Amino acid sequence: MDFNSEAFLQELLETFRIEAREHLQTLTNGLLKLEKVDPAEKPALVEEIFREAHSLKGAARAVDMADIEQLCQAMESVFAACKREAITLSAGAYDVLHRTLDVVTELVESDSGEGDTEVTELIEALEKIENGEFSDSAPPPQKPNPEPEPAPAAQSVPEPEPAPEPVAPPPPKPKPAPKPASSPAAKKPSAAKKSHSKTAADDTIRIAVSKLDALMLQVEEMLSVKLGLYQQLSDLREMQMFLSIWQKEWKKVEPDARALAKPGGQVSARAPKEFSRSFENLMAFTTFNTGRLDALAANVSQMTRRVHQSTRSLEVMVDGLLDDMKQILLHPFSLLLDMVPKMVRDLARAQQKEVSLEINGAHIEIDRRILEEMRTPLIHLVRNAVDHGLEPPDVREAHGKPRTGTISLTVTQTDASKVKIVLADDGGGIDVARVKAKAVQQGILSQTEADAMDDEAAQMLIFHSALSTSPIITEISGRGLGMAIVKEKINNLGGKIAVASTMGLGTVFEITLPVTMATFRGILVQAANRRFILPTANVVRVTRIDPQKIKTVENKETIQLNGELLPVVSLAETLQLPGAEPFAGDERLTVLVLAVNDERMAFVVDGVVNEQEVLVKGLGPQLSRVRNVSGATILGSGAVVPILNVSDLLKSAVKNTGAQMHRTAQKSDSGPKYILVTDDSITSRSLLQNILQAAGYRVKTAVDGVDAFSLLRQEQFDLLVSDVEMPRMNGFQLTEKIRADERLATLPIVLVTSLGSREDRERGVDAGADAYVVKSSFDQTNLLDIIKRLVG
Repeated sequence: MDFNSEAFLQELLETFRIEAREHLQTLTNGLLKLEKVDPAEKPALVEEIFREAHSLKGAARAVDMADIEQLCQAMESVFAACKREAITLSAGAYDVLHRTLDVVTELVESDSGEGDTEVTELIEALEKIENGEFSDSAPPPQKPNPEPEPAPAAQSVPEPEPAPEPVAPPPPKPKPAPKPASSPAAKKPSAAKKSHSKTAADDTIRIAVSKLDALMLQVEEMLSVKLGLYQQLSDLREMQMFLSIWQKEWKKVEPDARALAKPGGQVSARAPKEFSRSFENLMAFTTFNTGRLDALAANVSQMTRRVHQSTRSLEVMVDGLLDDMKQILLHPFSLLLDMVPKMVRDLARAQQKEVSLEINGAHIEIDRRILEEMRTPLIHLVRNAVDHGLEPPDVREAHGKPRTGTISLTVTQTDASKVKIVLADDGGGIDVARVKAKAVQQGILSQTEADAMDDEAAQMLIFHSALSTSPIITEISGRGLGMAIVKEKINNLGGKIAVASTMGLGTVFEITLPVTMATFRGILVQAANRRFILPTANVVRVTRIDPQKIKTVENKETIQLNGELLPVVSLAETLQLPGAEPFAGDERLTVLVLAVNDERMAFVVDGVVNEQEVLVKGLGPQLSRVRNVSGATILGSGAVVPILNVSDLLKSAVKNTGAQMHRTAQKSDSGPKYILVTDDSITSRSLLQNILQAAGYRVKTAVDGVDAFSLLRQEQFDLLVSDVEMPRMNGFQLTEKIRADERLATLPIVLVTSLGSREDRERGVDAGADAYVVKSSFDQTNLLDIIKRLVG
């Protein structure tokens, strides 16, 4: 083997990445425990972390990952000092160690395996910790460490941004240490690094040997069925040969036989001698083959029994094999939940909150594909619990609560096909009155509807797109998109989400998910001469109705079922199929009531064929997201049938058939929005101006708060984007002055600043800003999303 070949180095790097991920997860879990563990248990835990850092260092050296090796060496030295009890780790020291693991993770997953100046900063900070010279007095800089971005949701709305993570303190920047080149891999690292593909690593999973053994037994048992099928094939060929001979002999006597079969029939134009010979041939053929036909009938009967037995055996084996394959795809929730403790710790540190996290049921197994799709919803729900749910320690104490808030995440298996996730916090709860007011303000509800709505229904409004009760938009929250995406992703998985909250006591989210995505029960329906599958879990009722019972209420076709007034639409029209016909005539209509969470609608179809087990097939990467379709299945006849996405169907029904009318008229478009940008830095002004103009906005600039307020009094602007730290009048003062001016009081204001502390954000809220963007995590897409959210 060529140890310098690209293929070998690539394989070596992939092996290293798999090993490194395990070491990093163990190190992260160990650090989180070390912060809270009893002193008596610390020595054993420190020893474990020390050994993990040492092992990761050795693995990095083998593949010439010099930056990782040096960072691990520095961490190892810190824990060696801890073992000697020469130092005690402070909160700031833990921040440095956690940020070191973040950087190592980035290096492990990067193509080059090389970092930037932050590596040398961290090494020096770790050396100071080792020598007892590190100080917590200077707050660490904020640097976001985003989660991998998932595929776009059906509504083409942006995914919620992952939470920023606190990082290491900012020591001076020494020159980078020289990188050793002692390993075999060091001779030719670039080729492997350039050819690295994360896909290969991401598609690698570990499978228990016991599960593979069970699969092997199933496959071995199928050999007997295979041999039986070969025997049946041999019998069929023998029958085919006999029938071929019989057909050949029959053709010789067929004319005479048909002539004799007629009343008074005779063999025309033949001498009696020839007729006698033909008759004898016919009788001989019939007599000879009668026994063979009896044997053939007996063989057919035996073959039918054998085929039936083979079919039953094959059915049992295929079902067992499918069940075992489902088990292979099942992975423990711990794969998803392992990231939660660190995320909660980092968010709590960033927001100066005290949080206790409890996780139960991490061993429960679920389809790996569902785990992957639940990553973004879980991140957003946990982040919301810390950001919106739990109060600051002083506020909790003032309300008679413990300073430390509690978030609990519990996974249970309700039955063989479903799991339940319960995420609860003991924070301030959902302010129902505020939710209703926001819904009315944004035209989601009328004031009358809001007044009549009970608390349970009002709490579900938080899942409505663009509705947020956060008083300010930040890089973490406030856009009103996150909860809508959470609900949509869970619905697309065939699950559902519910919320229950009590003001002052906390909030509970309850998520129900299927265990697997491989198969489910589905209803096969027909519409416009086409067939479709609808998940049985989303079908509330199937019934037949008289067309005369369909009434028009507020320009919507509706029907009353069990005392409930439901919108009724044609499935064919909703899917915009050619040949779709309106409801007409006196024939009774077949109706399915479909539901997603609390939303229900009746769909008219041409007919219901049956209910059956459905094996889900993907549509391929070219059709990864098709509206109204979640996949396909193959029927017993070989026909390919689309599986419909019920969540999409309800939205398409609103859009395509007018099943529900918009409650508010769309704002008229009177040309590009006019935005005032205020910043004392010409570089920042120019950057913001170029970004906004490229997005189609008209832009004017001001050099400080005084200049901006003067322009606001002279011209009509749609929005203000302002820096905070400016001479003469800063951004907070400018915001307060605008809110105090009767004519300008409703102007949307976005503050873009380097001041990222909780106190600064709160001051921005108090001043009246609508959004607060921190420059250290500045992203022009986020800024444009915020502006679009505020002014369109």
